Amino acid sequence: MVTKKQFELYLRRFGPPEKSLTKTRELLQNGSVWFHGKQGRLASERLLTENLEEGSFLLRYSSLEGAFTVDYIKGGKIHHFNNIKNDPSGGVCVFVGKSPEQHKAYKFTSMSAFISKNAHIFVNPCHNPRSHFQWLKLRIPKPDDDDAGSGVNKTRSGDEEVENEHDMRIPVEERVKNAIQNAFKRKKNTLSLRGIGLGPTLPLHVCNLSYVVYLDLGNNQLTELPQELQALRSLRTLNVSSNKLRTLPTGIFAHLPRLSFLLASENELQSIPETVYHGSQVLAYIDFSQNMLTSLSAGIGGVANLGFLNLNSNMIAELPNTISKLDKLEELKLSKNRLRALPPTLASLPSLVLLDVSENNIATLPKSLLDVVVENPRFMLSVQGNPLSREDEEILRRAKDRSNRPEEKESRSILDGIQISDEKQPGQWQGGRDEDESASSRKIPLHLSSADLRTEGSSHSSLWLPSFGYFVEAGQGPKKMNELQLQEHINCTDYHKYFLGSVHANIIGNDKLLGAICISIQKSPETVEAGKTAGAILSSLITSRPSDSLEGVYRVLMRTKVGDRRLDISTNDVKVKKGAMYARTDELLNALKRMLKPTFDPKNLYVIRNQDSHKVFAELENKLTSNCSKIGLLYAKDGQSETEMYNNFSGSKEFEEFLDLMGDKIDMMGWTKFRGDFNNKTTQKSVYTLFNDHEIMFHVSTYLPWQDTTDEYGQQILRKRYIGNDIVVIIYYEGTKPVDPSTFVSNFNHVFAIVQPVNVGGQDCYRVHMTYKVGVADSKPRLPEDPTFTKAEIKQFLLTKLVNAERCAMSATQFRRPQEMVRHELFKDLQVKFPKSRMSSSSGSSKKSPDEQSGYLYVTPEMSAKLKKDSGRLPVSSST
Repeated sequence: MVTKKQFELYLRRFGPPEKSLTKTRELLQNGSVWFHGKQGRLASERLLTENLEEGSFLLRYSSLEGAFTVDYIKGGKIHHFNNIKNDPSGGVCVFVGKSPEQHKAYKFTSMSAFISKNAHIFVNPCHNPRSHFQWLKLRIPKPDDDDAGSGVNKTRSGDEEVENEHDMRIPVEERVKNAIQNAFKRKKNTLSLRGIGLGPTLPLHVCNLSYVVYLDLGNNQLTELPQELQALRSLRTLNVSSNKLRTLPTGIFAHLPRLSFLLASENELQSIPETVYHGSQVLAYIDFSQNMLTSLSAGIGGVANLGFLNLNSNMIAELPNTISKLDKLEELKLSKNRLRALPPTLASLPSLVLLDVSENNIATLPKSLLDVVVENPRFMLSVQGNPLSREDEEILRRAKDRSNRPEEKESRSILDGIQISDEKQPGQWQGGRDEDESASSRKIPLHLSSADLRTEGSSHSSLWLPSFGYFVEAGQGPKKMNELQLQEHINCTDYHKYFLGSVHANIIGNDKLLGAICISIQKSPETVEAGKTAGAILSSLITSRPSDSLEGVYRVLMRTKVGDRRLDISTNDVKVKKGAMYARTDELLNALKRMLKPTFDPKNLYVIRNQDSHKVFAELENKLTSNCSKIGLLYAKDGQSETEMYNNFSGSKEFEEFLDLMGDKIDMMGWTKFRGDFNNKTTQKSVYTLFNDHEIMFHVSTYLPWQDTTDEYGQQILRKRYIGNDIVVIIYYEGTKPVDPSTFVSNFNHVFAIVQPVNVGGQDCYRVHMTYKVGVADSKPRLPEDPTFTKAEIKQFLLTKLVNAERCAMSATQFRRPQEMVRHELFKDLQVKFPKSRMSSSSGSSKKSPDEQSGYLYVTPEMSAKLKKDSGRLPVSSST
């Protein structure tokens, strides 16, 4: 017996019975093997992790009543799309937006339509043979069974009948016509002609469908594409994989201004004309794998927005030098080709994070590429199956071994991607397409077992549950409270230390590979101890080669959009004319060019001959470095979810005592110091501290504004608005149940610390548990084997750890790109303030020296004192 309330719930969730039955039949008959019913989030992530394929997805019921969630892998990470609901009038509604107020609804005729519409994301379905949908499929009869022998299959969409374009008993022309009509009747701009027997050419009337955005021509018998295809000016995704194509139409991209994705794997392509790439404005994804390409044309360098290039399983023997122009290329896959060498310019690609050259004939890697592997914490290199020289293998092995030693490890996840085989195994990849795809797929961190969370001899396991996309730090070694110190900022402050107030040259301009750049070079050398240069590397794009027998060095500070560099130029590499007071700037730049060749060319750089540049460069450094942090602080009880933590109205007495240890409780009204996003014109309670000259403002959850009425998910939006935008979050946790870090939904939260109050030997202490999103570099101090701290120790250790972790988090992809954009604009602004046309003669009233034309301005002691005062920061001693 169904009650009225139950029937109303049914109508809200599934719509009218006749329409919901039609939708159910349609869903089943479309083969929805990707539906997993009431499977939980952790189980779904585990299944996707086992699949390990880009584009893998599944559908399940959401924890919200009447909603569904799509879990999928994109960019090596699991994403959750959990705002999909049935529409009472039929079909489904997808809500897009960060908050309910910003939600925008998109309607689809069915869940299958939504999956098909986004086929570039939802590629590989995760099967669920035990799904109750699969069980029902055997028992629900197909509609129109009495028409089974008529030669025409029919499905229902609303009240209209349409013919099935995939019935192979129908002529190809009719199947194409049916597919177009079905797409038009369903108001879809997606046209799928996959596997319907097209070939050898595409019917020309398909090229007249200007409304098509996604066109799938895969798994057919096409040998060529018509030039008329360029009429599809709205096309964004073109899938022509699994055909027999031998070439692509000339200049096709120039006439498809919105084309972003091109999938052309498993064809017979032997060459791609250079003119094919002309005019490609937004093309970001190219897949030419499993073809017969023998070369890559130089025109590939013109695809400015290309981020992914798959050339696996071809016969390419050489790469063009123009590939170095692909500034936005993040992944380059070249496995199973005939490469014998790699161009050194690959090392200069600023966005490259994955390079797969496995199963080739490479004997020696470029030194510039080896330097990137050793120093870049974001770079993944796959070289297994190559006859590498012993020297190169030894360099890679040392880099990997060093990454595994806590005292020298610079990255927790990337250097593990170096893959080296002792000897080439010719038959290793001869297992078919599935093996090849798994070999070339992006490395995804797996779940850790509980044993992985404790080191040998450690008696304290972490409260953080192992979760996809997160790294749990295990305790190592004893506590070293006397070695706590803040790490250097990701952007160095050398200009104030060594250049401001001294004789130096400021140089700006645009480098062909590095982009906008600014350089400061000392004009007089400093004597340093042999082998102890100041050339510590802060950016991994290029590397210095310090000598072991330096008598003196010229300090160099190089700033590019990807980071800051310290370099030393040996006095042995620079010629100083007899009688000259200082080295010439052009001589210093030439020495720098020889050091950094081929990644640096000073041809388009120029010297600033204006005394104001010293003050501007000092202000620029102040903008790039920040001595303040915002840290979220959540009060949590045992077993609470994130939403429940935000809904705690107040904290316990012990929590208030912990806040007193962390800093001073203040009122923001009239506050003049670092505000941390707070308004100083209203009353707002908070916690602030000055820690080792570093200002910290805590966003305490119980002090933030409370809402009596929340949204439909129970979220405290005003509180989440502050803590959700913090990179570092402390959870004061009065409990013992493990916590899943993936439950904290935020794009900004990257570092999480649980502070657990414990009683040890009758003394109140705190135990610290750390976890990070994958991509955050290691920070010091290391978490000790026994991470238990007294009240006198907790502030010094915790704040040192969290400030350092926040600085290391800035190397993560989420923050790296915005930083690069800001730095690029700041450096371009220097060229506006000091244009090249005005640098022919110096301006201002500074005292000139005979060597002024060599590229510096002499700074008097009076000017030096004024510059230091105006810069707002006292310079540190310049001694080495």
